[in-house]
Amino acid sequence: MNKIKCLISSLSLLCLMQLCYGQVAMHSWASHFSYSNTKQVAITNDKVYGLSYGALYSVDKKHESIETYSKITGLSDGTIDLIKGNGNTLIVVYANMNIDLIVKDEVFNISDLKRKDISGKRVYDICFHDRYAYLSCGFGIVALNLDKKEIADSYFIGENGSMAAVLSSTIAGDSIYALMSDKTIKAANVNSNLLNFENWKVLSSDDVETDSPSKIVSFGKNNMFLIDSDVVYNRQDGNWKVFLNGKFSNIEIWNDYVTISSTKENLIKIFDKDLKICDSINVANFNVIYDNASKCAWSAHGCLYKIENGAISNSYIPNGPTYKDMLFAKVRNGRLITGYGEGFSTAGILQIYDGNNWKNITQANIGEEYAPYFFTLLDAEVDPRDPRRMYLATWRSVFELYDDVVVKRYLTGESSLELCTAVGDPNVILIDGLTFDKDNNLWMLNMQAGDLIHVKDTDGNWHHTSYNNSKLQNTATARPPFISSDGKKWILFPRLGVGVFVIEDNGTPLNFSDDKTKLFTSFSDGSPETIVPSTYRCIAEDKNGDIWLGTDVGPLIFKNTEEVMNSGYTVERIKITREDNAAFADYLLATEQINAIAVDGANRKWIGTASSGVYLLSDDGQETIYHFTTENSPLTSDIITAIDIDKENGIVYIVTSEGLFSFGSDASEGRETYDDVYVYPNPVRPDFYGDITVTGLMENSEVRVTTLNGELIYHGLSNGGTFIWDGKSVSGRRVASGIYLIFATTSDGTEKMVSKIAFVK
Repeated sequence: MNKIKCLISSLSLLCLMQLCYGQVAMHSWASHFSYSNTKQVAITNDKVYGLSYGALYSVDKKHESIETYSKITGLSDGTIDLIKGNGNTLIVVYANMNIDLIVKDEVFNISDLKRKDISGKRVYDICFHDRYAYLSCGFGIVALNLDKKEIADSYFIGENGSMAAVLSSTIAGDSIYALMSDKTIKAANVNSNLLNFENWKVLSSDDVETDSPSKIVSFGKNNMFLIDSDVVYNRQDGNWKVFLNGKFSNIEIWNDYVTISSTKENLIKIFDKDLKICDSINVANFNVIYDNASKCAWSAHGCLYKIENGAISNSYIPNGPTYKDMLFAKVRNGRLITGYGEGFSTAGILQIYDGNNWKNITQANIGEEYAPYFFTLLDAEVDPRDPRRMYLATWRSVFELYDDVVVKRYLTGESSLELCTAVGDPNVILIDGLTFDKDNNLWMLNMQAGDLIHVKDTDGNWHHTSYNNSKLQNTATARPPFISSDGKKWILFPRLGVGVFVIEDNGTPLNFSDDKTKLFTSFSDGSPETIVPSTYRCIAEDKNGDIWLGTDVGPLIFKNTEEVMNSGYTVERIKITREDNAAFADYLLATEQINAIAVDGANRKWIGTASSGVYLLSDDGQETIYHFTTENSPLTSDIITAIDIDKENGIVYIVTSEGLFSFGSDASEGRETYDDVYVYPNPVRPDFYGDITVTGLMENSEVRVTTLNGELIYHGLSNGGTFIWDGKSVSGRRVASGIYLIFATTSDGTEKMVSKIAFVK
């Protein structure tokens, strides 16, 4: 059993101090789910719950406060498929068939079905009767004892007791009814042996004719409803009768009230226990529950809506990005910038997170002039000369923004950009990969057009080239471009003829005629084996000037890049000695597809994989410091698509296939001086047992903690610009109350700093 965690907990002092400084506490996680696609609503006695993109949140009925839930707050798993409420209990069913019961903020986990190797692992519907919840599953019916919080029985009611999908089930009178995937309805006496498939009988088709039945529910003791594509049937005293005609999408029961949603008429009908209509609401909504206790209806349609007196009275949605999917993630000037889009006809979305709130720029608010052209946002970059200016790479050319407002879209006639040759649309200018070089020229890739490389210089002039290389003409996929500290440009071709194209500009970035280029389609590490990756997904440069290339055979490392144009150039693959036999070694992550690489302030590498979560490697790659997966962290997916780091505070942003997460790491970028050193918490209270953090240090500082008399208490090196101390002496004991000094010195001893910290009783 887990207790749902509140923001103010037993570690509130630590959290509040660290939240003020960097939003995510050191070594802690935060989730950043999208709540704009709310499609399910469930009610308990005190709360209304919404489900969006597998993420759960609630609204308190009395106070109307919003609360979000995740593995961080105490849930047992990741992506949620289905929610259903009954009394004080909310049943949460995950995509992997794990189950949580949330009972007044306590979480009880039932993992039997998750662990069971069985086909058809999906729950379609849930009904309640007495102390049981009946789960209609892809293999049969599961009876869940809500009092004991355990699975009581499983009923396999297919032919000859085989597994068969049950779309919905309910209990009315002394019978249990199951709507099967073959459109038949089976019934059995609840007092019979339900484990015996022979006790389940198919109702005669004479009783009711259906076309596409989707749900069956009971109401009172003997009332039953069946929702079909064009009609709602009601069954009383053993006879089915047409109750409503029209296209219906859903029917819900809560505390003796029936709510039926009509897609044809955009109408919601609410009936009382006598089946008398008590309200009709003209709202285009398909998932609605009426709550008689609060005299209102609650609906899920993008967000949670409260409907009173026939009209929407309020809407509720937690702060978050519009979409859970993100094609890229970049931290610029303390803001996380992400984007989304999928194909020629998918609307673009720019999502910006400032550490507290999200700003979402869509076709709806980008401006009437630009909305028709804002499709599939692939990349973004901020002007290093003016952080208020941003450029967006989309499937309809390059957009220029100022203060997050679009001021220009670059067209073919006023730039060197070219139309996409694959389609006949004069508006499709496929742009990916935006990068500024050290001279503030903006580089970009123009896909499926004549020349791949285009550059906008600081005077607004345009330059373009393909180096007369067919690889760089009418190219379907390429990224990013990446510009290393020595000025080289690196372009990755992830598929359709994979390779890495390197450009050395001879110190004249806008004069392409004197450039040297090289296309790598295979690599050598000095061994007889030729390395031929099938995909290239990412590239990064570490603090040593080494280039890390992410492939499907692990990372390849380019050292001594001044020699990269030479024939016979070799890359490096890191060998990890086997723990079970020191005589053998394996290549680092050789069986993993590397989707993302980010380098932190301590030169450590954050590696995102296509199927195994996130690795944090030491600066030389020999040590795995962390390996985060869905099994040991709040991550809801092991498919990592992007990683970037806010180097000022060390927060690592991790994009997965199921949403965004952030982790407060213990490394930040080293500062140029000691002018902004900050120690927290300070003072240290007697009830605080977390880590003391020193930030704002110069890179890899030597740090010593002493008494006022100079006695050494603790010492170590900073991770980039951050130093962590657990408040204990070298002997492992917590220090006594008093004043202590913190000294920091650069490795060459040229710069020094001293600060004070107090431990109080």
